Parts: sequence; C-alpha cells; structure tokens
Amino acid sequence: MALFSQDALNPGVRKREVFGWAMYDFANSGYTTVVITAVFAAYFVGGIAQKAEWATFAWTAALSVSYAIVMLTMPSIGAYADLRAAKKRLLMLTTVGCVVTTAALALAGPSSVALAVLLIILSNTFFRMANR
Repeated sequence: MALFSQDALNPGVRKREVFGWAMYDFANSGYTTVVITAVFAAYFVGGIAQKAEWATFAWTAALSVSYAIVMLTMPSIGAYADLRAAKKRLLMLTTVGCVVTTAALALAGPSSVALAVLLIILSNTFFRMANR
C-alpha cells in the first residue's frame, strides 16, 4: 500500500521529490533535539564550561547571537535566492555549513568555551538559514 497516491500531489510533483523533502525534514529534526535542546547543551554547561555560574547564560547568548544573525541577514539572502534562482544552491551550502560546523563541535572539550561558542553560533546560524 502506498503512503500517498500520485493523484493527491500537485501536477508536476513526483513521489520521489516528496519523499526527499520528508527525509530532509526527518534528518534535520535530530539537530534541535541533540544539539540545541538536550545533549550538547548539557555537555556545554557541564563539560565544556564545567558548571560555571555563567555557563547557561553563555549558551543562551550564543544562540541569541545566531538568531540575530539570521534575523538580520535572511531578508537579503532570500531576495538574492529569489533573484538568482539559487534556492537549492543556498540550501545545499547552508546544509553543508551546518554539517561541517556541527561535526566540528566534537573538537570542543573542557575549557574550550570560546571554540564551542563560535561553533554553536555558526552551526545554529547555518541550520536556521537552511530551514527558512
């Protein structure tokens, strides 16, 4: 039994395309759970910042900086993508940027707060840009 019929899709949309976007969404859902909400957030506070009084604030500030970057740059980037028909190319670049900077978080260890903050700002910025 098929999950959806070709008749349910808009003209010109293939099942393969729908499946691809569904898998992209499924794959990136883990980022918010593992990196932002639970695992890396706890590791940052407890392991990297060693439970310093300012650790939670530093984590929140890093995320705030990434959100501010996205808020300030996305109108121009979106206009560029529309003007140049570059939506898929920018999606690929931001996805690769997110993957690389997220993988680089493995380099952050105890007392490497500055590196971890920089990488989480970059990682979350790329992630949010890829999801706009």
